[in-house]
Amino acid sequence: MNKYKLIVVDDSLSVLKMFENVMKDYPDFELVRKYDRGDLFLEYLQNCEENIDFVILDLIMPDIDGLEIAREICEKYKYKIKHVICMSGLTSETMLNQIGYIGIDYFIMKPFSYDILF
Repeated sequence: MNKYKLIVVDDSLSVLKMFENVMKDYPDFELVRKYDRGDLFLEYLQNCEENIDFVILDLIMPDIDGLEIAREICEKYKYKIKHVICMSGLTSETMLNQIGYIGIDYFIMKPFSYDILF
């Protein structure tokens, strides 16, 4: 059986570690990569030849705006990535409108229970 491929992008190392630990409880999913910097994730996408089922993306990161990453995914890499899930501890009506306009599949407010994802 093929596993769903997942990439997590979040500047918080504790969040990345938590995803790594939680994924052990979900055998249908494979955490193929995790990034603490958005620019490194975009660099990976430029050279990536495999399809990814889910990208879970933090919107508030210090090196690059998560909305810009989401926009780039939807404009340039939608053929490689089936679903984009954005998450953030901060939100505004403007941000939510931009998420809808860009074409993000789901938005999750931090903190959250990992059970809602899987």
